[in-house]
Amino acid sequence: MLVVEDAAGAVASYAFSDDGPEECLEGARAKVCSLDHDGGDPEAQLGVPVRYALTYEGAVEGEGGAYRDALILEFGEHNYTSYSAYSFVEGKGRRDKFRWSDPAPAGEMKSLL
Repeated sequence: MLVVEDAAGAVASYAFSDDGPEECLEGARAKVCSLDHDGGDPEAQLGVPVRYALTYEGAVEGEGGAYRDALILEFGEHNYTSYSAYSFVEGKGRRDKFRWSDPAPAGEMKSLL
């Protein structure tokens, strides 16, 4: 899931699900770059993007070296450093047994804007 905002506060959301996980992630990142290059998305009434947030499911190495399911977030703003963070998740699809951890920083990212 990708959410992009322009300087006027207009927000547009985009979902990527027709390919494998890596292709969807690369497609979402490319969408941010193309929105920046093209001056926004007139169909979504979005001007030139100034910030974005991208979330996806993945796995992150936890304590003890085992990989755990996580929700990963990448976010950035024009002329600022971009970052990533994650939250461990468990019990997905099990209603009241679904749990998540507090968000944790994952590091700097290459800016897409």
